[in-house]
Order: sequence, then structure tokens, then C-alpha cells
Amino acid sequence: MDMTHLIYLYGAVKKLNVFLLGEWDNYDRDRGTLKELDNVFEVIYRNSHTVYSGNPEEGKELFLKILMSRNLTPEQRADILMNGTVRM
Repeated sequence: MDMTHLIYLYGAVKKLNVFLLGEWDNYDRDRGTLKELDNVFEVIYRNSHTVYSGNPEEGKELFLKILMSRNLTPEQRADILMNGTVRM
């Protein structure tokens, strides 16, 4: 499933961020490779179920909690985000 691969990639990008760069907010995120890698988040968000992506305030907060959850595998997170199985 493509969403699962994107979530694995998002996790790798976050680890790379911490390992090599510290917080991305300290760097110019408007250009170059960092901006392109950071777009993974937007792709996952735009392709998630409308219960998350269709509700910019509460849905996005829940989306972030699911995406960043360390208690769920990437496969589980992808399933939840694609199917909208966790609701507000």
C-alpha cells in the first residue's frame, strides 16, 4: 500500500531530521531538499480520509496524533488514516 510506504518515509525523514539537522525550523525550509522531503507530510495528509483532511482544525490534530503514534505500526497508521477508523 502506497500510504504505508509514505508513512515509513515520513518516519525516516523525521529520524534524519533529528540525527543530522536538529529541528528543521532552524533551517531554511522554503527551498531545496528539506522542502521536498517535508512535502511527504502534505501528501499523506491530502490523501487521508476526509474525517481528517476535511476538517482542518480538529481533524488535523487527530491526524497528527495518529501519524506520530509510536504505539502503532506504519501499516496500522496507514489503515487508520486511509479508512477513517479513528473518529473525533
